[in-house]
Amino acid sequence: MTKLLMPPAPVSAGRAVPAPRTANPGPGGAVVIHPGRRRWPVERFAALARRLHPAGTVVLTGQAAERPTALAVAAEAGLRPDQVLAGRTTAAELAALVAGAALVVTGEPLVADLAATHGRPSVVIGGPPATRPPGPHRALVRQGDPDGLRIGVDEVLEACVAVL
Repeated sequence: MTKLLMPPAPVSAGRAVPAPRTANPGPGGAVVIHPGRRRWPVERFAALARRLHPAGTVVLTGQAAERPTALAVAAEAGLRPDQVLAGRTTAAELAALVAGAALVVTGEPLVADLAATHGRPSVVIGGPPATRPPGPHRALVRQGDPDGLRIGVDEVLEACVAVL
């Protein structure tokens, strides 16, 4: 696996946002899927991961408490256990992965904000990022559906293609 250093720091709201100097897997960065605490079903995240895998290295991120969900997504998607970084990364390492990602898919507003701040293509399931820095991102929102349960895999995949 090739390791690349992150690009120079992007600018957000007139100030530089420091890009972590940690390696990111894969040429052009990984496809980062961060299921987080949202309740979008495991089988949908897995189907999405399977369909995005040909586009590049897919990694699953999250907190330690979210690791079982990430492992379930990986198992169903046919990903290797070493592609599950949930519970194995520090906040700085997560920031580095997102800053150098080819694409970020998440339901977590803070991860979406981080992707947008670094100008990384991102898709947010179930809600928009809390802030709106410039960058290629789509928020898939349905009124009364904060977890995106009425949003299907095809719709998320179409949004991914649109931001790339």
